[in-house]
Amino acid sequence: MDPERRLLSIGYRAAEGTLDGSCYDLLASEARLASFIAIAKSDVPARHWFRLGRAATPVGTARTHLLGGLDV
Repeated sequence: MDPERRLLSIGYRAAEGTLDGSCYDLLASEARLASFIAIAKSDVPARHWFRLGRAATPVGTARTHLLGGLDV
């Protein structure tokens, strides 16, 4: 977990022994699952859950969450 951004890193650079500089910041399924498990294990604080973005857009009179990476 990146302590400054309070988000999970997307990976680990084994050759350098450091976390990847990029972080999960969207509520994508793999980030959501990793975050849920980390919170349940008390590996990260519960407030981390609310750092995950939830991109939404208006659809008619409602709002819907947007999913990334889908070929539609």
